[in-house]
Amino acid sequence: MISWNAAGIKSKINQIKYFILDCKPDIMAIQETHLDPGDKLKISNHTTDRTDRLTHRGGGTALLIRNSIDNHLVPIASSTSENTAISINLSNSPQITVSSIYRSTHGNISTFELDNIFNSSSKCIAIGNYYAKHRAWSAGFKNSNGVEFLGVRKDFDRIWHNGLIYKLINNKFPHYLIDILIKYLNKKTFKVKLSHTLSETGIIKAGTDQGPILSPLLYPIFTDDFHKMNHIIDCFFADDTAILAQGITTK
Repeated sequence: MISWNAAGIKSKINQIKYFILDCKPDIMAIQETHLDPGDKLKISNHTTDRTDRLTHRGGGTALLIRNSIDNHLVPIASSTSENTAISINLSNSPQITVSSIYRSTHGNISTFELDNIFNSSSKCIAIGNYYAKHRAWSAGFKNSNGVEFLGVRKDFDRIWHNGLIYKLINNKFPHYLIDILIKYLNKKTFKVKLSHTLSETGIIKAGTDQGPILSPLLYPIFTDDFHKMNHIIDCFFADDTAILAQGITTK
């Protein structure tokens, strides 16, 4: 998957074609297409979904998707940014929303509208140009849009079983699901081998297996009581966290 701010795409069609032939991306998210509704954007072996700016010149977003990828357009209304979103249909797996986002240099992205994008499916990728700047990146420029990406070390090893069950009950999960998860977590044991000596069997009271589909879903439940603040969105999946922040200043 590739994201590109084109700053006007009509004069760069050949560049896109050569790039796609060389890199073969499955999906290409484009911002600032600068296209009018009457302009054509066709790339062989790809479908194109786009959102043209209708009010004044500039802007516009698009997604180029390889024909072999089953998908459909997902309209997501937004007044503080421009976006084109699709839902990828996967067999035996939840759909994935992919959104190409562009925010102009004026104003802030509404966290409510970002919520709409991230809540469009259980799995969402929102890439593009958020125009988030700071003096540390570019001298003399900063704004109040920002994103922080976190990864927790040994995250799956730190899920306390009794604490997770308490949170499942506290969040009013169905009893049958809680019973299934208790059976999944219980009766797991471990041994430690040092040289040629094997320890006695111990009971695992924290952590989940890495690899099963269920494990990445349990960690966000365990961290659901992560501190929440106004104008901040926390996006969790497995050990990955994206914190989207917005304010009047960068402080």
